[in-house]
This record gives sequence, structure tokens and C-alpha cells, in this order.
Amino acid sequence: MNKELVIWDDSESFLEIEERNTNELLAETLYKSGYEAIVKNYTGCTSDPKIIRQFFETALPSFKNIGGIGVDLGGGAGFISSSVAYFPQIQKIYCVEAVSKVVELLQPLIKKRVLADQYDKVVSV
Repeated sequence: MNKELVIWDDSESFLEIEERNTNELLAETLYKSGYEAIVKNYTGCTSDPKIIRQFFETALPSFKNIGGIGVDLGGGAGFISSSVAYFPQIQKIYCVEAVSKVVELLQPLIKKRVLADQYDKVVSV
């Protein structure tokens, strides 16, 4: 089994077929456009993970007390999960996304760009 990707049966998904199809098409299109386009157009965030990390450190002062293993439900392309997983006190984050194309195409690119050789701290589900 691929260590960085867990595949679950989504045949009984809560997503409407139109929503799934739209998100799959968006994932396929953005995959070809690269990191900046993925973060800007899929997540709507700045593409600089340092800004996301600064937010957690500044806006959530108790964040420094959080550590271990976590889950990001509806994790999308994995940008927030990857930005948070950068912190040394975070051992692993399971990034759960209902659209398999987003998990297969976008999450690996984002994880490797944000976390470099620590990309396996985020497990794509």
C-alpha cells in the first residue's frame, strides 16, 4: 500500500454527483497548472505557508500546547494540513478529502512543496 495515500470507499458519498464532478475537473485542471494555481484557486489562501503558520502562532496562542496526531476533515488540497504539520510538535495529520482526484493529484504536490522531505507527516485519505 502506498504509505502516503489511504484510499477509502466513497461510493456512498455525501457529495452530490455534480459537486464531485466539478471538484474532480478542477483538480485535473489545477494539477497541470502547478502549486501556485492550486493554492490560489482551490484553497483561496496565500501560497506562502509561513503566513499560515504565523496565523496559528499569533491568533491561537494556545497552539504551542497542541501536538501529536490530528485529522483535517474536508482537507481539500492539503495546504492547511501541510502548513500545520510543519511544526515539530505535530507528529502526523490525516488529511481527509471526499474527492479522490483532489487526494490523488493535488495533495502530493502541496505536501511535497510545503513539507519537503517531511511530506509523510500528512497522510492523504
